[in-house]
Amino acid sequence: MPVQRLRKLRRCREEEDDVIDDAVVLAIILGELGAANGRRNRFYLTRPVLLAPKKSPWQILRNSWDEKAFILTTGLSPTTFDYL
Repeated sequence: MPVQRLRKLRRCREEEDDVIDDAVVLAIILGELGAANGRRNRFYLTRPVLLAPKKSPWQILRNSWDEKAFILTTGLSPTTFDYL
């Protein structure tokens, strides 16, 4: 085979490889987007499972002023947190 024909075949194969690579990347991206949408639709909270704001764990912690628990949760003492 002439050298030019071999070069042309090599270029065609490289182009085909590039197209295949692009198709694989696109398939992966679309698969991830589909999976993300599926996950988003499966994990949501309904109104009956939500706590009243006054009964939320944060409000209980904040109202307790338990310094150790406050520092563990926020990294700040209750006094510092209120100051900020």
